[in-house]
Amino acid sequence: MPGTLKVILILAVIVVSIRLRVRLSITLLGASIGVGLFFHLTPTQIAQGFYTGALDPETLNMISKQILVASGAMHSMAGELSKMGMPPVFLVILLPALIGFITGYSPALGGLSLPVLLPFIQSSSVGTFYVMLAVASGLSAHLLSPMHACLVMTLEYYKASIEKTYRMLFAPVAVIFLTGVIVFLLAYGFKR
Repeated sequence: MPGTLKVILILAVIVVSIRLRVRLSITLLGASIGVGLFFHLTPTQIAQGFYTGALDPETLNMISKQILVASGAMHSMAGELSKMGMPPVFLVILLPALIGFITGYSPALGGLSLPVLLPFIQSSSVGTFYVMLAVASGLSAHLLSPMHACLVMTLEYYKASIEKTYRMLFAPVAVIFLTGVIVFLLAYGFKR
């Protein structure tokens, strides 16, 4: 499909979904049918495209991520970790990292982990730095997640090696996480 047509199609899906308030699934189905008609695809070719697209590993990753978020499994995991009696600092690091890595979705790591961490944040003199540590931890895991849509699509588009990409990502991600830890330790030391 030509690049200009892709851009027009994406914009049309966005406009119809947001401005006309049509469900995204219906808009995408309509766009798929429109592309099929435009390129004179046979019903067999369209069915084959849906079949191979649905079994694509990236598609399966996205579906499983949405199931985890929608089912409430991530929130249950957060509650169980907090009941284990884990020290707050470990929970602040571990919970956002797990959620960020499993979902690969940055709003989920904040929306699912911060409500559970709120009691620790509010009761601590370094609560603000707990938030910063949680964000650094969650963002680091999110950037390395195989569920992260941007990473998956970039690897596919550029036909890049996942091993080489992870080797290149590790240093910047480590800097993000270690910055959060160092600032937290400095803040904790000054507040004591």
